[in-house]
Order: sequence, then C-alpha cells, then structure tokens
Amino acid sequence: MRNSIKLLVILVSVGDYIYLGSKFTAQESMVLLRNDGTLPINFGAFKSVALIGPCADDPDCNTGDYNPQPAYIVTPRAAFLNRSGLTVNYASGCADVKCTSSAGFASAVTTARSSDFVVYVGGISHTIEGEGHDRANIFLPGLQSDLITMLVQVGKPVVVVLTHGAPVVSPVYASVNAVLSAGYAGQEAGNAVYAVLTGLYNPAGHTVVTWYTNGSQLPAMTNYSMVNRTYRYMTATPLYKFGYGLSYTKFNYSHFQLSPQTDIKPCDSVEMKVTVTNIGSVVGSEVVQFYATLTNSPVTTAHIKLVGFNRVENLSQGAHAVVTVSMDPSQMTVIYDFGNVPMIVPGEYQVYAGGSQPNDHNSPSNVLSLSFTITGDPIPLSNCTSN
Repeated sequence: MRNSIKLLVILVSVGDYIYLGSKFTAQESMVLLRNDGTLPINFGAFKSVALIGPCADDPDCNTGDYNPQPAYIVTPRAAFLNRSGLTVNYASGCADVKCTSSAGFASAVTTARSSDFVVYVGGISHTIEGEGHDRANIFLPGLQSDLITMLVQVGKPVVVVLTHGAPVVSPVYASVNAVLSAGYAGQEAGNAVYAVLTGLYNPAGHTVVTWYTNGSQLPAMTNYSMVNRTYRYMTATPLYKFGYGLSYTKFNYSHFQLSPQTDIKPCDSVEMKVTVTNIGSVVGSEVVQFYATLTNSPVTTAHIKLVGFNRVENLSQGAHAVVTVSMDPSQMTVIYDFGNVPMIVPGEYQVYAGGSQPNDHNSPSNVLSLSFTITGDPIPLSNCTSN
C-alpha cells in the first residue's frame, strides 16, 4: 500500500512537471509582433470574446511535423472557455488552414458582431508544410487574409494569433490591433496563448528568423550566394527583423562599455557590458542582444551579425541589470576566397547593444553603439586557437 502511494505521488509529480514545463516553454517561445495597447485584454472592459479561425479549436495547428504524441492538447478556445469567465463565442470561418472557401465567413462575421473582442487564430499547420511538402509562398494560406479583413471591418478589437513553423505574412497585419506569433506551441498551446493575451505572462520572445515582407525579397533557391539571405546579408526592409519582439513593459539601455577599449590586437577578446532598466509599469523579461559589423571589410562579409545575447528575467519596475558578454576572436573573422580561411583583419568594428537589431523601426527600445579598432596584421584564426 505504501509503495502504491509513493508511485501515485511520483506519477502526479511527473504529470505536473510535464504540464508546467510544456506551458512554460510555450509561453517563452511566443513573440508579440504588434500591439497598439489593446493587449493585455482588459477584462473589465469586455464581457464576451469571439474565438474565430481555423486554428481556434483545431489541435493539429499546435504540433509540428515530427512531434511526439501528446497526452492532451489544449486549444485556445478550450483555454478561454475554462479560464476567462467571459462569454466565449466561436466560429471557425474556414474549414481548415487551407481556407479555400468563404462559406463560413458570414457566420464568423455574425459571431464577431455579437462579441466585444475578437481573437483570430490561424496560420498554417503540418498539414500544408512539412517534410516533403513545402509551401508555394510565405503568405497566409487561402482566404484567411480576406476573413481577417472582414472581421476588422466589424469594428471590434481584433487580435491575430499565428500558428506556424516558418513565418506566415500578410498585409492585413497592419490593420489589426495586435499580432502574436505562437509557433507550434504543443499540448499547452491554448493555455499559453491565453496567458500571454491576458497578461498573466508578459511576452519576452524574439524572432529567430527574418520575416520577409513578401517572396520578392527572397533570392531564388538556385542562387547559392549569400546576397540578401538572412538578416546578416539582407539590405531590404523586412516585415519583422531577426531578433525583434515586444513586451507589455519598456526597457532602456545605458552605460555601454567595452574592455579593452584601445590597443586591441588580433586574437584579443572584447568584453561588452551594458545596463538594461525596466522603465515600464509591469514586471518583464528582456533578451539583451549584441551585434557587430566590420565597417571596411576587405572581402564580402555579413553586414551585421549577432555576437552574443543574454536573457534577463523578471525585472520589476525601475529595476536594472548589468549584462556582460565576451566577443571572442572567432566572431571577428572574415573568409578569404583563397582556401576559405577564416581571417582576423585589422579595422574598425561597430558594436551594438539593445533589445533588437540597430535601425529596427519597430523596436520599442533604444540601441546603443560603440566602436573599437583592431591593429596589426591579418592572421588566420587558427593562429589564435593555437596560442
């Protein structure tokens, strides 16, 4: 009997751990892409919410191509029904993520009109993107953008939640109140979405790829040069840059320092230190990012590259943290065409510290900049590692 009780306790503990771990991971991975102040949802201002879209209640939207079989999947609709206390109205609008028919649009619009607030959950799923079946373009599939446009025209606040692996883009994002990238968030997807939308969890995720505005910004697959590929070589302005993400609070960066500041030789590491302060009104976490560029490279190299980052957890209002990252010699290399040898070359390096890339017009925080100069002769990186 005693052993049976112990086993039951272990099973319950493991179940709780899986639940908490799944929810925590899902929340941390989500990226708030747009917010005009509508989020987090103010429950005092609304009595009803419309959950609309092909992924609002479809478990298939929450798992990727190679997912394990989860014990359960909580959809966004289920989460709102279980936790919000609001009247939850629902209409899929589209039969699935392909959304090839507008037959369900009228019902979706009626549902939106009878609600105070609209949460549209759509995007893609493993049914149209995965191993052996790529998408033809990067846009929201089928008629999903048309449905969102009709929901916006109702005049209620509209939040778009995207399920996806690779990015899904649409011009309609500019007309909605908020956009949340949820990815394939797994079995706790619905609860994680609910926590972010309602402010139970303050989002701190940042994009891990570049969100191109449209396919014309992407080089052809047969073009194997790095021109315009990834944030490091792209010259056009994307929809959302690599490293971008919003929060319900605001951060300010100050006291950016380098060490050493002068007499830097090839093979020297450079320590970068910056202070980040929560200047907003709620507790929040921040991903502090450091970027670098060689201003006068003798060969073709990245325009900019991430050289370090650190996540600062749960800064309260007015609190600050000092983040230190070391830029080692391997992050200062360029590749010479002869022999594909990584080389460290003398020249000026511009370095940046902030919550995003420099010159990101969407970024809510400031980005600081300093420079340092490497003197001496070019040397192979291998000379550094052998010292």
